[in-house]
Amino acid sequence: MIPDPESRVPRQLLEELIEQGTEAFREVMQTLLNEAMKLEREQFLGAGPWERSPERRGWANGYKDKTVATRMGELKLKVPQARGLSFYPRSL
Repeated sequence: MIPDPESRVPRQLLEELIEQGTEAFREVMQTLLNEAMKLEREQFLGAGPWERSPERRGWANGYKDKTVATRMGELKLKVPQARGLSFYPRSL
């Protein structure tokens, strides 16, 4: 299955790849991982930022800086935290 770039990948990231080619891989991967972790925390908590819901399991509690070494270079990530619950993003 071929993903639809208009609905699955932010246009800005695609434009970076078009303009900078492989030089943009590190920045694009960094942005994608940060966004994936935010989405994962949102799903884990059962509600988005500032959203009130009976399904809510906990609260977002900021971010922790983390540097991950990859073949593309070091990625500077913001790992989302949750208050009162054990949460660590599976995407890492």
